[in-house]
Amino acid sequence: MIVFFMRLNGWLLDAQRRRRESKQEEEQAERGEFEIWQALCQKSLAIFSLRKLSVKLSFLLRRRGFPPPVKKTHRRNQKNVVGPRVRQARLRGSPPVSQEDLSGRLAMLGIGITQTGISKIENQDRYVMDYEAKALAKALKVSVAWLYDEESPGKSIAPLARP
Repeated sequence: MIVFFMRLNGWLLDAQRRRRESKQEEEQAERGEFEIWQALCQKSLAIFSLRKLSVKLSFLLRRRGFPPPVKKTHRRNQKNVVGPRVRQARLRGSPPVSQEDLSGRLAMLGIGITQTGISKIENQDRYVMDYEAKALAKALKVSVAWLYDEESPGKSIAPLARP
């Protein structure tokens, strides 16, 4: 009988030891998982903070009248086709329109392009959005088609004949 109790006591001690070891392993695993989750949360928080900052910055810029940011594409030598025509129309006026004056005319139309921006457009270093081309044509008193070199300066497009 004493042998039986000694064996039983050994089994119980082994079971307790195994429980302690498994509990320690679980705690280590939980700590490892916690550290991994903590690192992921910190990284995602940093990414979220950058996104939040970017959204807030673009909101504030749009609120102040700046257009939304333009998607960057591959760098080319010429970024627009209207630049030379903008310069030509600006200088052919009587008296010629300065870049600063053109900037003011565009501001009256609700388009915020600075003198530097107009210079970049004329040098084909800046992209021109469709709404900007329309406003440039209106400010320079030419047609959009002329800006895109689709018609000659003295020629107007005849209306289409209906069948």
